[in-house]
Amino acid sequence: MLGGLRWSGDDERRLRTLTPFYPSPRSLLEAIEHAIECGADGLREGAAHLRSIGVGLRDLSAGCCSSAYGGTVWYCEAIDVARALSSTC
Repeated sequence: MLGGLRWSGDDERRLRTLTPFYPSPRSLLEAIEHAIECGADGLREGAAHLRSIGVGLRDLSAGCCSSAYGGTVWYCEAIDVARALSSTC
């Protein structure tokens, strides 16, 4: 994962190729953070790297899931509210 993140650099188009079922880099980061909370400590460096890139992490209403490569995006108002709350803390 870290190799892919390094390859993408700060190019959002490249980063999106790494996230086919996540509608935004923010959604990918949320999934990685959840995996870390569940014990996947090996993902910590990748999460830190993704946070440092910062590309696409501010989009609070990007949806919660998408079909492969974003043809369809599903939204959840509760997730949008939770994202907004977490960004103010």
